[in-house]
Amino acid sequence: MSQEFTLTRTGDSPLKFSGEKIAEANGRIRSGQEQNRWHEIRAYRTDGGKYVLEIQYCTCWQGEDGHSHVSVHDDPAALADELKSYYPLEHVLGFPPHPQFASKQARLEESLRLRWETVVSDLLGDIPEAADKRE
Repeated sequence: MSQEFTLTRTGDSPLKFSGEKIAEANGRIRSGQEQNRWHEIRAYRTDGGKYVLEIQYCTCWQGEDGHSHVSVHDDPAALADELKSYYPLEHVLGFPPHPQFASKQARLEESLRLRWETVVSDLLGDIPEAADKRE
C-alpha cells in the first residue's frame, strides 16, 4: 500500500516521495541494553520503482548531533552496496582527543561498528531481492 513519505536529510532539503517501507532495523536496543549512540536504517520502494535508503545516526550525548542520510538507488543491489560501504563512525564525536580517553574511544568505535554490521544484516535479511547472487 502506497504512502507519502518526507525524509529529513542533514544539510539538504527533505526528500518527498510516494511508496512503501520495505524494511527497517534499529540499533537502539542490543543484547538487552539501551544504547546512547545507535543507527536506524530504513529501505523504501517508491511508486516509480526506485529504492530509497535512509540512515540515521542517533545520539543522546550532549554536544553531539545526530545525522540523517538519504539516498536513492535504481535497484536493491545498489542500496545493499551503499550499506556495505557506508562508514558508520563518520558523525561520532566521542571522547575528547586526549590519551587518557584513547581506550574508551576505541571501545566506543568497536561497539558502534559491530552494532552497525548487525543492523545492516538485519535490514538486508528483510530484502531478499538485495541478496548477493554471486557464489
